[in-house]
Amino acid sequence: MNAGLVLGFVVALLAGCATKGGNVTKPGAPVTDQNTAATQSGVQTSGMQPGSVASVDLTGQQAGGLSAADQSGMPQEMRVHFALDSDTLDESNQAIVRAHASYMAANPALRVRLEGNTDERGTRSYNLALGERRALGVRNLLMANGVAADRIEVISFGAEKPLVNGHDEMAWAENRRVDFIYARP
Repeated sequence: MNAGLVLGFVVALLAGCATKGGNVTKPGAPVTDQNTAATQSGVQTSGMQPGSVASVDLTGQQAGGLSAADQSGMPQEMRVHFALDSDTLDESNQAIVRAHASYMAANPALRVRLEGNTDERGTRSYNLALGERRALGVRNLLMANGVAADRIEVISFGAEKPLVNGHDEMAWAENRRVDFIYARP
């Protein structure tokens, strides 16, 4: 065998086994788990579908921007409420949704954004998902009562947009809701 070929093979073998510098920790030195640090500073997203929850800037898009004619006949209740950890509406809240469906039938140019919210209990990712399920449930009931899907936008704020600040059952009950926000396209 050629001596130069053997020497080249040995050099290549030693180079492949060499340690690459920079990440060697000396004995006794403190160790930081970079995976844990990244997880603690990020947002837990397990169980959520990419793009399933959006965020928007609400500036200038509240129902108050509608004309008086648009607001004529608008239901007085602009939100529905939910029981703890539930995305199911009771009969009185279903009646509110049906009133909004009738209002939208009488105002075919209007669109509605359904904003799902939760109380402060639960993780951020759980609350975003629950808020979305609540808004989707209201959307489905609107659609079952004749509102076209392309007139409805769904968004979840989770616990990030409380209606009532507080840490008791009264505040939590008010914050478990879906808000109706109307706009002209």
